[in-house]
Amino acid sequence: MATWPGPYKHAPGRARRYLRAFAHQHLSRAALYNAGKHGLALTPTDIGFQMDDGSLLKVEGPAIQYLEVRDDEAGRPRWEQVTHWVRPDRQIGLIYRTCEMIEALWQTARYRYLGPKETGGYKFHLVSGPTYHDLVFSDAPETGVVIDDMRWQLAYDDDPDAQARQVD
Repeated sequence: MATWPGPYKHAPGRARRYLRAFAHQHLSRAALYNAGKHGLALTPTDIGFQMDDGSLLKVEGPAIQYLEVRDDEAGRPRWEQVTHWVRPDRQIGLIYRTCEMIEALWQTARYRYLGPKETGGYKFHLVSGPTYHDLVFSDAPETGVVIDDMRWQLAYDDDPDAQARQVD
């Protein structure tokens, strides 16, 4: 395997970590996609949340609210209302950066497996600009806590003891 010169020696590991983080972020949002796909209510809203004066936890802005089924601590399926804050500038930046990286991977693979005659040579594309951390945490408060989602379990009245007490 070839070694990377000086400042580029960590590039493969950084690219791998970035693509894994990006994939995880989007795969963890499958419930949002499925809620829309299966016709569950997606409600756009502008909402905020903060603790005390907002210096520790604070999030506000455009959001999407939807319903999701998740298991509770006892393993029972429960409906939750989820609020997902939407940050289009961040998402566009992440998508653009990921497209750049995937294109660089394809260029490298084409050159490696098809050769210079078929590909017209190799054009080295240096991915520069903001890092994943810069894109994701650019609007984080000084505490570094970023809130993307909040969820609330809907109220259930399935406590058998409570039902027995009401009958008595």
